[in-house]
Amino acid sequence: MKLEKIFDFIFLSNFFRLHFFYQIRKTFIKSDLINFSVFLLKMIKHRILLIIAIFYCLIIQNFLITSAKIKNLLPSFHHIRNLSHDRRRRKCWMNL
Repeated sequence: MKLEKIFDFIFLSNFFRLHFFYQIRKTFIKSDLINFSVFLLKMIKHRILLIIAIFYCLIIQNFLITSAKIKNLLPSFHHIRNLSHDRRRRKCWMNL
């Protein structure tokens, strides 16, 4: 699961890097510095949005993983509690 996150992050960062260089080349061909500065501002905004999205996904995935762990652990806790209760009950019957 962690490898999938790493590969997704690498793919996204490479995609944005390629897009970034393509846009730079396009703007330099136009040689329009105003468009280039606007583009840089947009890319900074997109980077911030990408970082926010990555953190949001990580928080949601961590929440889902921990909730799944809690759901899986709760039956085992109840099972252990029931076993100890049965043992106590058996000891009581043996004492009678």
